Amino acid sequence: MTMRLASPDDLQTVTTLTAAAYRPYTELFGSPPIPVTEDYRPRIERGEVWLRDIGGKIAGLISGNGRRPNEYRPGWTLVDMTKVIDAA
Repeated sequence: MTMRLASPDDLQTVTTLTAAAYRPYTELFGSPPIPVTEDYRPRIERGEVWLRDIGGKIAGLISGNGRRPNEYRPGWTLVDMTKVIDAA
């Protein structure tokens, strides 16, 4: 398993994984939550989206959403939410 920065070529993958992660909320609310409708291109360009790669297959992501500086460990980032998905 490795983590790597997303590239502009990964935009569709990021969009697909995000939609899959939030699918239960989309069904519950009747419309997609803001993270599903967000344009991730700027986040990717700023280096805020990381992809989890397992054996050459993208298996997850972490984006700038929900991250904030960690006042207890300078230089670290807290990730406020993660979501396991079965398939994108």
